[in-house]
Amino acid sequence: MPITPEQIDAAAQKYYRDRVRRALLGAVAGPVGIVLAIWAFSSIVSGQVIFFWPIFVIVPMLLGGLGRIAHKDEIIRNRKKELTRRARAHLGDAEARRKLEQSETPERDYEAEFGRGLQPPHPPHPPYSPGQISRRDERRRRRSRHRHHRDNPWD
Repeated sequence: MPITPEQIDAAAQKYYRDRVRRALLGAVAGPVGIVLAIWAFSSIVSGQVIFFWPIFVIVPMLLGGLGRIAHKDEIIRNRKKELTRRARAHLGDAEARRKLEQSETPERDYEAEFGRGLQPPHPPHPPYSPGQISRRDERRRRRSRHRHHRDNPWD
């Protein structure tokens, strides 16, 4: 836990470097690497250099990386604020501790989850709770009732 301003500054700088490195590595190892490999394989198999279509993936990824680099000061400033608040709470500042405990949900750091695959949003409760009928059972019940009414013209 960084306590002094110098430690907080160093930790914020390291946090920024790690985020940029992770973003660039993710781009190269992810979509850019895959489309480059497909393009290279296609060019080798065809025997000639074909149109360099991966540029349509590389340019947006490059612009995203440049955006991250352009917002360096903002990212570092926000990280310093967070580390300062945590350090004050760790040193015993009651107000900082209260704010830290009662703070609303922190901003979601989507990059911390980068590389773990796309996860579907989980429902806040199970599809059906105890005492309720599951969707499958409800569908079966409706279908059987529909079949019953279809066979019996008086119902």
